[in-house]
Amino acid sequence: MKKVITAAWPFLLLVLALTFMTQFKQIDDLTDNERYDIRNYVKAAEAKSDRDTDTDTDTASADEPDSSVASSNIEVDEVDPNMTYKITDDGETVTVYDDNGPVNKIPLEKWKENIEDYYAMYGLGS
Repeated sequence: MKKVITAAWPFLLLVLALTFMTQFKQIDDLTDNERYDIRNYVKAAEAKSDRDTDTDTDTASADEPDSSVASSNIEVDEVDPNMTYKITDDGETVTVYDDNGPVNKIPLEKWKENIEDYYAMYGLGS
């Protein structure tokens, strides 16, 4: 009996260790490389957005609507339900991002008026 317990002890410890590691895996902690990659991705997206905004303001006439206001008229059909969306607020506009970059810029006043609709549209409440 003692030999059976002695032989089974390492396997029991292995199963317990694997169970513990899979149950309590730290998903939310980012590594330094992941933080660096995310920071660079956001900087590149902001730089691209700034360049696009500069180009739009140079070529836009007084009769054309502002691109940030015009892009806020997004249809519900254009929102991909399989994507995850995040938002940022710079005090004047709310920007909606998906995994590929900025999707929509909405003026803060319009966002506050229709916040429930936007949260439902982009699945932000879940």
